[in-house]
Amino acid sequence: MEQDENFSAKFPGIYGQKRLLKHFSFLIDIQNNSGYLPPIMIAGQLGAGKNSLAVALARNLLRHDKSGPKLTFEVNCSSIENLTDFFDDIIVPRVINNEVSVIMDELHCLKTSKRVIECLLSIWNTDNYVNDFMYNNQLYSFDSRRISWIALTSEINILPETLRSRMEVLQLEDLKLSELAQIVGKKLRNIKIENPNLLLKIATYGRNNGRECFKLSEKISQYLNNENKKCFEEKDWNYIRSKLGLRPDGISNIEFRIMKYLREHG
Repeated sequence: MEQDENFSAKFPGIYGQKRLLKHFSFLIDIQNNSGYLPPIMIAGQLGAGKNSLAVALARNLLRHDKSGPKLTFEVNCSSIENLTDFFDDIIVPRVINNEVSVIMDELHCLKTSKRVIECLLSIWNTDNYVNDFMYNNQLYSFDSRRISWIALTSEINILPETLRSRMEVLQLEDLKLSELAQIVGKKLRNIKIENPNLLLKIATYGRNNGRECFKLSEKISQYLNNENKKCFEEKDWNYIRSKLGLRPDGISNIEFRIMKYLREHG
């Protein structure tokens, strides 16, 4: 198996989450050897990068013959209203008879689809590699050495405990300010930064959230392109911040009003 210090080579473009990526690397080594990956749940706040991490994990999961990675299929669970949707739109056309990694985003949205949850409880039984489920009088077999399940949620607390117990639950960690600054600089790789600490300052406006920092990066990139500038300076950031009405720590207008009220009224 690879040494821990080399694990990050498997996940290019991912910032932070070293503890989680080491865990991924361990699971990948096992899957590449045995074909088996237990059902995974990645839990974290909105915009924390769960989808990027799931895709990075899936890219490293090999087919049975090790000829390359499995196909990856992403589904938003909010689109699944019942068991018919689950089988007719996902299982039958995309999963059965394929070697595939299924990324199920917003798993908590299944809370109203009891039959789908019952199905997942059956096919995610980790006591066996192969589990069966009867649908429309036809028996379907799910082989966890051919099908890998990666679920994402920002509301793990509303998922049934029975479902959580079937999965290996991995919690995201908060990103460091330096890692958020790297995300801010993602769209600015070909731009000269006047002061390297400027990216750290901008990252504090990202609400400790990777997605918010990336959105700031996009806005800065668009501004520089419009101005045909190849150098990003403090005055540019001050102009952008003023135009967007950004407050320290990314505080929104509603939050500012609440804080103002509390300051005035206790």
